[in-house]
Amino acid sequence: MSTEGGDPWPADPTPRKPQGVVGGSSKKPQEKQKAAKKASSSQSPKSDLTMEVKKVLASVVGAEVDAITLDSEAADIGIDSLMGIELLREVNSAFHCKLDLPELLAATTVGNIVTLVASALSQGAVEIADDDDHDDDADDDVNDSRPTTSTSASELDSATSGVDSPPIKDIHSEEQTKRDVTAREAEAERYVAEYTAGWTPAQPSYTGEAIAGSHDAVIIVTGATGSLGAHVVAALASNPSVKTVVCLNRHRPTPVETRQDDAFSSRGIALTPEARSKLRILATDSSQPRLGLEASEYQWLTQHGSHIVHSAWPLSGSRPMSAFAPQFQVMRNLLDLARDMAVHRRVGFQMVSSLSVVGHAKERLVPEDRVHMDSVLPPGYGEAKWVCERMLDETLHKHPALFRAMAVRPAQIAGSATSGVWNSVEQIPFIVKSAQSLGAWPNFRGTVRWIPVDAVAAILVDLLYIGDDKTAPDPWPIYHIDDPVGRPWEEISSVLADALDIPAGQFMPFKEWLDTVARSSKPETENPAGRLVDFLEQNFERLSCGGLVLDTTKAQEHSTAMRALAPVSAEVARGYIRAWKEMGFLAS
Repeated sequence: MSTEGGDPWPADPTPRKPQGVVGGSSKKPQEKQKAAKKASSSQSPKSDLTMEVKKVLASVVGAEVDAITLDSEAADIGIDSLMGIELLREVNSAFHCKLDLPELLAATTVGNIVTLVASALSQGAVEIADDDDHDDDADDDVNDSRPTTSTSASELDSATSGVDSPPIKDIHSEEQTKRDVTAREAEAERYVAEYTAGWTPAQPSYTGEAIAGSHDAVIIVTGATGSLGAHVVAALASNPSVKTVVCLNRHRPTPVETRQDDAFSSRGIALTPEARSKLRILATDSSQPRLGLEASEYQWLTQHGSHIVHSAWPLSGSRPMSAFAPQFQVMRNLLDLARDMAVHRRVGFQMVSSLSVVGHAKERLVPEDRVHMDSVLPPGYGEAKWVCERMLDETLHKHPALFRAMAVRPAQIAGSATSGVWNSVEQIPFIVKSAQSLGAWPNFRGTVRWIPVDAVAAILVDLLYIGDDKTAPDPWPIYHIDDPVGRPWEEISSVLADALDIPAGQFMPFKEWLDTVARSSKPETENPAGRLVDFLEQNFERLSCGGLVLDTTKAQEHSTAMRALAPVSAEVARGYIRAWKEMGFLAS
């Protein structure tokens, strides 16, 4: 195969067979339950569908598939309101259907859930968009915060995810995972050992001169349909030193090209024709050997790839560490790809980690360094990110002559400073939605340190040093992305409250506001912060009001965009409110 970027690639693998999908329904949850039961009364759900539903449930709750039966009570296997949000995302993504959260939570047994899915698939109506970062592979959409429309998997994004912010989670799950730190770290290290076993670097066949002269970068990106991933792809495609951006997107009935373009348009990202022509989009299953690619496709990547950016990750605050084993396999497969690429050149590898890895750090200003498990915010999400950081230590970081490897921990990633698009299923949007519904604003103290997602993408690209092989400094193993200055919450609160028509007289102390949220009789669609009262009370001010700040000294050293980062402006903050109103999340 020729090395020219315009050369034909092998045809995309045949997608998996399409699954039926449905649009929204005006039936009440109870009516849908009855309809589902009636539809299945003459015949039990197909065994293959039952098994697939059980697999999704097992993945979400961290249980063995064989331990889940049709008679299992949803509550007994750990499905509460927040776990239900996550389950909704996974079911809608896995079966390409569109259930509502209330009807899913009304299902009391696994059998009820199976019949709901069967009923939804039998109705086969309008197809909904999907997003690679909403399944078991990437950077999220869990509930419907609007009063009349149901939530689709494409709306639960973020990318980047765990990427965008510490995951929304139930405080009870944290109580369940308050194990001895030594035991947590021992379990994590077992995963590190298991998923790095047998990894050894290949013998390089290139010369130093060949590295220095190579400027036509081919960047491989996971999570490209997520919020952060899509912005990273756009930034890379606009870089003149980049020849090709390869997007590894999961198999879906919808063509991968269509899904990627939808990921851009839904976030207000506009690529020039030249930038769009650089994209190569492959349908993959990254958990499979060779990433689920044909041998010829994989070989092309090993021969031409120069960098890997791993931003794909499921945003889940409820799963235990064991439920992230598929992500450890994905990480291992990418490490194997990096090893195979390094035969031909020195390879850049960037893993997007998370603030959750240092969420329990003792220092207020957290240094850009490796940490022990006592710094990791439980339960499994942060622990799993920690495992992947350690996997880098046990593989690529041991061979700096072959790899420029790094893990990057972003803090609070906000929406785009350009389009204002910010995933509505996160803590900040939930707070804003509840504030509008209740007509009262929480009077936060401290500083706001939001970083627009497009700024985060620019910093990540800077750290890769694309096209600067000869002059690129050796990377630090860990970088942070955070706003080193911040803006007083009082200033941002005034801007947001004004945009929501909340008068200054309706500001109240945060704890008093949380009490109001907890006592409100409004439904969760109008008062989504009600789901998070315990977590917000115990963690929000520390993580989001300046109680925990990520040091960015090393990132500033190696990133022009990081050095230029400024606190979020009033104009940008108003843009977020405007975008949420335009999408129907907030009342106009």
